[in-house]
Amino acid sequence: MSIRFSILALTVSLFFSLNGFSADTQTDENIVQKFQRSQGKNATCGAVNINKTLVLIDKTDPLTDAQKAFVKASFIDNYEWNHIGDTFGIAVLNNSGVSLMKTETICAPMPLSLNNGLANRARVKNFKEALQQIFNNLTADEPEASNSTLYEAVVEVYRNPTFKFLPSTEGRTLVIVSDLFQNSSNINFYSKCANGCPSYESSLKADPNMKKYLEMANLKLSDKDTIKIYHLQSKCKIADSLDKWWAGAFKNAGLLGSNLSVSHELAGDCPK
Repeated sequence: MSIRFSILALTVSLFFSLNGFSADTQTDENIVQKFQRSQGKNATCGAVNINKTLVLIDKTDPLTDAQKAFVKASFIDNYEWNHIGDTFGIAVLNNSGVSLMKTETICAPMPLSLNNGLANRARVKNFKEALQQIFNNLTADEPEASNSTLYEAVVEVYRNPTFKFLPSTEGRTLVIVSDLFQNSSNINFYSKCANGCPSYESSLKADPNMKKYLEMANLKLSDKDTIKIYHLQSKCKIADSLDKWWAGAFKNAGLLGSNLSVSHELAGDCPK
């Protein structure tokens, strides 16, 4: 090997080293798994003071292509983070029920605002590709479910370590993508909303069994929690009166009113 070639090889090696590349970034490891590691030079998980984001997608009614596109553009493509280790997860409520919800969470690399080097730009690109892969896998078409246990799904993601969404010092943001029509033996909005949906408080007064059930569910939120709801159409209609029920439920659990926002799906692929 010539001296000139050796110097060139050393220079290239030093460049990649200084920019944060290592041999372990060049493996065939699954791109999602790369952002689930808590050990190794390029590990991104394990930080304590982080923000956590989880998108809970209600697929008990199959999503349309237009709905998938909106969710992807609004919450996946435009995800922003502030720290290395901030987590982003997706959980899906489908015909398997709450106990078997599919979920995947990854940890973000350092944001470009803090490190715009070549190596970190590559990591950020890979991270966004991992987000896309998770979204595409978890939103694949599935059969319609016979019921919907959305409230139970919300309780579960907040308390079950599987979803990697336990309390954080920097706060948690839950994004709920759903038509909000709970349809179960304990909470059934199809019957309760026949003439307009009740408020949370009035529904508890009218239904002692529901009140007891919700008290047992024991949803607990704090002033560090934020909830964003994307209210989907149900049979080409938006039951916006349902918004107040969910707002009341989250307020009762401890969520600040200023930390709740609701946006509605506009008319799209509906028959005339």
